[in-house]
Amino acid sequence: GEAASMRPVIFIGCGGSGMSTLRSIHDLLSVSLQDVGAGSKIPDAFQFMVIDVPNRPQVNLPERIKYIPLAGPLTTWLGPGGVDPTLARHANKERREDYQEWRTDPVGLAPQFEEGAGQFRALGRAVGTRELSEIGAVFTRFAQVSIQNSSALVPIAEKFGFDPTREAVGAPMVIVISSLGGGAGSGIFLDVCEVIRVKSQGALAGLQQNLISVLYDPSVFERNGISLQDGGIPGNSYAAVMELVA
Repeated sequence: GEAASMRPVIFIGCGGSGMSTLRSIHDLLSVSLQDVGAGSKIPDAFQFMVIDVPNRPQVNLPERIKYIPLAGPLTTWLGPGGVDPTLARHANKERREDYQEWRTDPVGLAPQFEEGAGQFRALGRAVGTRELSEIGAVFTRFAQVSIQNSSALVPIAEKFGFDPTREAVGAPMVIVISSLGGGAGSGIFLDVCEVIRVKSQGALAGLQQNLISVLYDPSVFERNGISLQDGGIPGNSYAAVMELVA
């Protein structure tokens, strides 16, 4: 068979489940590097970014994991500059009727964004839509850094027993990780994948062919003692799957 080699990778965690997974991947990779005598510093060919609603990550993250908050400390749902009226204006201007199809009814809704999307998939998507430009800019920068540092993986690959003559070249792998049943991740992962597709041109051409999505089914929440019949988990999962297969 074809000899194995190491590839540069961009890991993107969407929502709380994606964030937890990236933290585990980061720690496991660091330990694995030490075990083969390659030091504990993770090469820049590997990049990590987490996208979630709260202004600050709800767990401590290693320095190498870039955290992109979708809401600031003063972000509101309604009122001047609020998420809903801002998106409504853009939707009307651009004749985006699809926005009305997944827009959350703002009546009686007062989300606490510092706590996340509250299992409202539409909330996660609405807040994420405002930050797609920032997500695209960070992704482009990380992709460029990953490509520029891919050659550093060659000696590390040899320590892991991979073929050292096969250089780690070409477009990085892009792995997007999210749950289907939450609010933030379930709401934004499709838009994040679309941003990657749009950015896959010029020097970054080929990234979309290397895109992999790892999506957790609702059972991922059982380990936290959450009933799968409560809240928005069933509806979020169903809506996410329907969009995937549409």
